[in-house]
Amino acid sequence: MIFLIDQIKTFICMLIFGFFTGLIFNLYQFIIHHFKLKRFLIHISDTLFSIILGILGFLLLIYINHGILRFYVILAIIIGFAIYYSVANYVKKI
Repeated sequence: MIFLIDQIKTFICMLIFGFFTGLIFNLYQFIIHHFKLKRFLIHISDTLFSIILGILGFLLLIYINHGILRFYVILAIIIGFAIYYSVANYVKKI
């Protein structure tokens, strides 16, 4: 049984993970466009990037709440990612 405080802690941690995933993804896109890699290498690096972030997210989830994946965890990651991109677009306009 998961208590409410544990669920809130999990939600906040995954929200932060989603935010930093957006940051890392933005940096990854900058590096890919800066070095102008070939299409084949981009596909390989995209796959590796996704696998690494998936493993990091799952390891974080194991550390936080023993790997229990629920809808609000996925929602928190998506919201954190969206918060990063809204903040990044706002800063870019300034």
